[in-house]
Amino acid sequence: MNMKKQAVLAAMLAGIGVSMILPQGNREILAAEAEIKTIQEPVQVTVQEKEEAKEVVPTVPQNPCRTYEEGMAAYITSVNETVTETEAMAMANCMLEQAEKRDIDANLLLAVAHTESTYYSDAVSCADYKGLMQTGDILAEEAGYSPESLFDPEVSIEVGAEYIEDQLENFDDDLCLALTAYNQGPGAVYEGNYDTGYAELTMKRVERIENFLQKGGYTGE
Repeated sequence: MNMKKQAVLAAMLAGIGVSMILPQGNREILAAEAEIKTIQEPVQVTVQEKEEAKEVVPTVPQNPCRTYEEGMAAYITSVNETVTETEAMAMANCMLEQAEKRDIDANLLLAVAHTESTYYSDAVSCADYKGLMQTGDILAEEAGYSPESLFDPEVSIEVGAEYIEDQLENFDDDLCLALTAYNQGPGAVYEGNYDTGYAELTMKRVERIENFLQKGGYTGE
């Protein structure tokens, strides 16, 4: 190998910081140049790209689901803004408890209270029906409460829920007839002297409540 070629090869090797024995002959020089070219490939860029691919992107935490109880309370306050959130939550909680106890729809209790009193717990009708669920003194006494106790939302919901349960049983789970009996008395239904307007209005309100809860993301969990 002449001195010029040796100098060129030495300079190339020094530039990449590799120590090796200088080859002899043109064939060896070409092999060395090919090896040097391979070493000079951008290996670091490839490794960097792989590291970036491994980077974990943080997930955005999901908002906790709102409870069914909160949804019912929100519906109450949307209908009657004089009811506080605390009062509405207490009503909703009691309705859920009575619904579970009696195996009836909590939304039905919510709808009946809407139709009967618009969620005024101190409501009194011209026929002297009292409270949130607008039940009579006799029903309160049969449940072990004084008539004045019907102004307590918890008592009113319990008495009203029991009466709805009784009417569903009397009329073989026919909701329209049961609600009519709740409003006009079972005697009127048995005699065929009744109007289903109250029942139809209340059942429509059940549907509206369900839509309200669904759109609001209240899951019942």
